[in-house]
Amino acid sequence: MNPRAGNGIVLVDVAIGGNIRAAPRCLHSPRVPTVVQLPVLHGTAGDVAAAVARVTGRRAMIEWGDDAKLTRLFGAMPPLDARTSLKLGFRADENMDALARAALTGDPS
Repeated sequence: MNPRAGNGIVLVDVAIGGNIRAAPRCLHSPRVPTVVQLPVLHGTAGDVAAAVARVTGRRAMIEWGDDAKLTRLFGAMPPLDARTSLKLGFRADENMDALARAALTGDPS
């Protein structure tokens, strides 16, 4: 994939936690929208590789390329509008380094 291919990225724990917190709010309040885009980090494949390198202290051994199918499937997502969910108190991962650290260690805290 091209290192400039962009996508929304979220840890499973953050996504699941967001959905669990969203359900009661959306079901019990007529003022809360029933469809809410949970916040995600938007970054490129290169951003993720750089974050992993910063967290591990080792440069990733990646051969970058331009695979149109991979880019279409995983690297062409525009930033998502999560203003509503942020106003409702949902949170995204702190930053790419925190996301990489949690993904590599299994500790989302």
